[in-house]
Amino acid sequence: MAGSFSIGGIIWQSVLTLRRNLTVFLGVSATFVVMSILSRMFVDAVLGSEESAIASNVVGALVNLTISYLATAVLVSATLIDLSGQKPTFNSVLGIAPLAMASALAPAVLMALGVLAGLSVFVLPGLFLATLWYVAIPSAVVERLPGIGALRRSVLLTEGFRWQVFALLIAVSVLVLSVVLASSVIVGASAEAGARIFPIVILGLSQGLVGAFGSITATICYHDLRALKEGVPTARMLGQMGGRGT
Repeated sequence: MAGSFSIGGIIWQSVLTLRRNLTVFLGVSATFVVMSILSRMFVDAVLGSEESAIASNVVGALVNLTISYLATAVLVSATLIDLSGQKPTFNSVLGIAPLAMASALAPAVLMALGVLAGLSVFVLPGLFLATLWYVAIPSAVVERLPGIGALRRSVLLTEGFRWQVFALLIAVSVLVLSVVLASSVIVGASAEAGARIFPIVILGLSQGLVGAFGSITATICYHDLRALKEGVPTARMLGQMGGRGT
């Protein structure tokens, strides 16, 4: 990083990273989209009665958010590999996936609980926690930090840059929402025209793309904050993640 924290730079770098490695990122992200859909179907089947509708929605949201954080964990390695000038492959990503998910599971659950609780009480507390913990998952994966440790690490890294991270979070959310709305319009029009397979494909692709983009953005934010505040190069971050560095 060139000595500054650039929101536009992070977003543009995320776009370039996704474009260079579309197959890998979309494939991994789409897998987690399917997991999210299946988990929601399971929750609805178990808690699908009218009496437990609220519980079903809460549990479903918690599970889906946790899965999205785990998707980020798996894609951290692919993003850092790309930032190092190398080409991530399915093998390189899947090889570290079990360890990445194991490292990120506890912070993912804690983040999902905290953010959803904050959003349910009032929107601002949820956004505040999402800002503080924005780089918790990359921290957990790269530095092998436990649940609370990863959250604290994110709070430390974002210190002094909270408004910028908040603005990045909002910008990414707006971009994601725009893609989701556009895909919903296409899906709705296709369904009215009698198409069956096409709407499902469009919906899956759009969810996979926005999921991958969000994961890349969080990882690049983590990368840039460490480079700026601590002078840590990309190679060392990869070494830490692979157990070859400190």
